[in-house]
Amino acid sequence: MKDKENISKILENSLKNLYADRIVKIEVKSIMEYPIKEDKFLVTYNLELEGELPIIRAKIVVDTEKKGIESYEPGLP
Repeated sequence: MKDKENISKILENSLKNLYADRIVKIEVKSIMEYPIKEDKFLVTYNLELEGELPIIRAKIVVDTEKKGIESYEPGLP
């Protein structure tokens, strides 16, 4: 598996671009290889935003080739 720190960094940078100064904490829980896709990984994470309830065990696809995130669609390869 590719470098977990690199995958976590891509996720953190992408979330910081979306939520800017509202982020209190990002915690990566797991990283799994995405089926059939070499440069994509399914990441489960917790996210705490200022003034909102925490988001627990959210899933997102991290693309290490494009260095960005994509929505996770269960059931699709």
